[in-house]
Amino acid sequence: MPSRPATVLSVLTPIAVLIGGTALAADAPADPSFALTSDVPALSYSFGIFRQGDPGATYNFSIYNRAAPIGTTSPTSLSTVTSFGDPASIVLSTGSAQHIVPGGQADMQLILNTSQPGNLEVVYTMRFTSDTLPAASPIDLTIAGDATVLRQGDYDADSDVDASDYVLWRKTLNQLVTPGTGADGNKNGVVDQADYGVWRANFTDPSLSGSGAAVGLSLGSTVPEPATFALLSIGFFMFSLAARRRQVRRSLPLVFQ
Repeated sequence: MPSRPATVLSVLTPIAVLIGGTALAADAPADPSFALTSDVPALSYSFGIFRQGDPGATYNFSIYNRAAPIGTTSPTSLSTVTSFGDPASIVLSTGSAQHIVPGGQADMQLILNTSQPGNLEVVYTMRFTSDTLPAASPIDLTIAGDATVLRQGDYDADSDVDASDYVLWRKTLNQLVTPGTGADGNKNGVVDQADYGVWRANFTDPSLSGSGAAVGLSLGSTVPEPATFALLSIGFFMFSLAARRRQVRRSLPLVFQ
């Protein structure tokens, strides 16, 4: 009786390979994620509120290559990074993100620097490819970060350093606060005279370059001491009120007796 010919598997793109009578799944594409146990394609982090020139902050996170339940998963590598927003203020450090093995990880960081004031936002898109399956579709992961960086002396957080910040300092003088909040410019936990000095050193109210000249406060002029400032503010108010009354009188019709 003739022997039965052996069966030979010949498939261009094999789904499985028969070795010793056991079916093994072929390589699966890489599966990068922000989490090892689930598919997380996007991540965001808020740094909070800082003052310009303060020490920055760092947010640590990792990229994982999730292993397929069956078969062998391809290692993955970071191929490109694109950004939108403020990448100079919130910097992405990718570290070594090449050939991340199945079940492995690459540690990364978002790094905030506080040299630029404003409401800072950034979005980074990282594209990962499969090392052993170059034809496989790449996978994009997105991380976003934000922070608010206030100017020194901007006690009311309205993006400028003006008379309203002085008013807040006066109202809360000698109060205990969380260090660095409110009118605590020197971050010692109490609103004191030193915080007035911080405001004075950073006073840059452009709105006073015109009408403010009437009370001696123009851009680049010497900012007065607290008591003097209060008196000048009252004087400016009275000056404005008198000018308004004169304008009203001019607009009244003449009445003949």
